[in-house]
Amino acid sequence: MKNLMRGSQNRQVAMAQENIENDYNAEKISLINKVGGEISLTGEESTGIYAKRGKIINEGKISVGKKSTAIYLVEDNKSPLGATTGATVLNASSGEISVGENSTGVYYNVSNSTGNTVISGGIQNEGKITSYADNVLGMVFDSPLSNKLFKKII
Repeated sequence: MKNLMRGSQNRQVAMAQENIENDYNAEKISLINKVGGEISLTGEESTGIYAKRGKIINEGKISVGKKSTAIYLVEDNKSPLGATTGATVLNASSGEISVGENSTGVYYNVSNSTGNTVISGGIQNEGKITSYADNVLGMVFDSPLSNKLFKKII
């Protein structure tokens, strides 16, 4: 069975969820594009999957047009003390991401709103991120922190 989310308007988002409670671990929010799932957004400044302090897994296909991001994850660093998992992205071995001009495959943004100095999440690509366009970034880790800790996603 194939599931398709398609859009052609500018600034569209196919899937989104924000974990806004301060006591929630990142694993409480999971957005998964399963095998057979397809997200196709051709409008500019669009996002395939967005989450704040969550877990994103892409096992299917995501394609975005110009000035867009296939997967956008925000780690706001408000997980409770002792949380075992921060925000994570996994583009699984079956995952395929295709991006247009001036676009990004996976963007991970860390906001240091609480003063924490270690991030326990991260991003991992086991699949494909492709583009035939100009000014493309496959994966970006954007953090103001001087101390960065990456854990392998299991």
